[in-house]
Amino acid sequence: VFIIDEAQMSYHDQTLWLEFIKSQFSRLHGPRVCLFCSYGSPTGGATNFDAGSPVGFIGIQKRVSLIVSNIRYAPSICLFYNRAEFDDVIRRLCADIRRPLPLDDGARDYIFDLTNGHPGAVEAVIDILKRVYRSEIKHEGITVEVDHIASLLDDEESSFDLLALTGFLRCFPPRNVGTAAANVLRAVLANQNIPLDRDDKGTEICYKNGWLHAEPLGIDAQTIVCIFPTKLHLKFVEYYLTGSSAPFPYQKFPSIEFLAEAVFRGFSLRNLASAARLGTGVAARPVEASYQDEFYRSLHQVLGFSAKVTSEWTGDKDNRIDFRIDDPRWGIELLRDGNRPSEHCDRFVGNGSHTPWFQNGSLQDWLVIDCRTSFPREYNRFIPFFSLWYTWLISV
Repeated sequence: VFIIDEAQMSYHDQTLWLEFIKSQFSRLHGPRVCLFCSYGSPTGGATNFDAGSPVGFIGIQKRVSLIVSNIRYAPSICLFYNRAEFDDVIRRLCADIRRPLPLDDGARDYIFDLTNGHPGAVEAVIDILKRVYRSEIKHEGITVEVDHIASLLDDEESSFDLLALTGFLRCFPPRNVGTAAANVLRAVLANQNIPLDRDDKGTEICYKNGWLHAEPLGIDAQTIVCIFPTKLHLKFVEYYLTGSSAPFPYQKFPSIEFLAEAVFRGFSLRNLASAARLGTGVAARPVEASYQDEFYRSLHQVLGFSAKVTSEWTGDKDNRIDFRIDDPRWGIELLRDGNRPSEHCDRFVGNGSHTPWFQNGSLQDWLVIDCRTSFPREYNRFIPFFSLWYTWLISV
């Protein structure tokens, strides 16, 4: 078996591709070749290849993606850990005698959602948890739970500083990345994915450097989209490549209700009605996430990436806030068709789980929005005026 790393650097080696690699296509005997290519086309190699014959055609049955592809005839293996592999790796990493890490099942689920099974990300997150909670594990015998991880990630700057200690930070773009690449990364941030434009310089920079992953949607690889490999990549772009020194535009949005109304005016009914889209880590976005996805896209469109918008690290929403707008210190949660409105509203009042955000000054106002396709039942608990909204949208 020949394993060729950085195989994209060999696209112009016609002898290698047209004589050796191509000769092994579909053969049942002889040497096997495993190619790791960070960019290029599976149907033609380099985007600027000018030879009369393409360097080769790697069919869907021979392409391995980040996770197992949904395309028919694709292999049942992938580069990222599947759940069984992830559980095995976690068990081994946490059982290290020198640095043990007791994790409960919820924390394991949270880490898998956060990393999508990316081998480097999994190891980095486990290393961070061992660093941060080593003393409490040793002296107090704690078991690390979801709340431990979530509270750690609440301090995003500290979280990325810790990631830098693991070496995983080299997977991210530099904080002073050029305008062209930054605009592409922001577009993926807002839209979950964007079409691969081979003529766009910013797109080329992003996917050649591995900041974005290019995923074909069909067997012929004619339609390819760019996505973030993990939620960690998305959060890095959100934290470092959005926001500005300009003050929040209170003259346009004097209250959280004014901002929410402007965001809903920017909703695309076509996006809401479309089939599930690929999101971070090549995962198909669930239908129930369509309102959150569209609100996030429209929120960035309305604010023009000038205000710092903080989204959740994972899809595990228990006790977390969907979106925080940092400068005015507003928090917004979205529900779908009346999914537990009492529980979500109660988190913001009394002794609710979100009240510490008000106590430490991170929040000043909040809004829970129930996106519905049917008429709501009356909410019979006390909620501050205008803090619970109902909005009717098309059925998706």
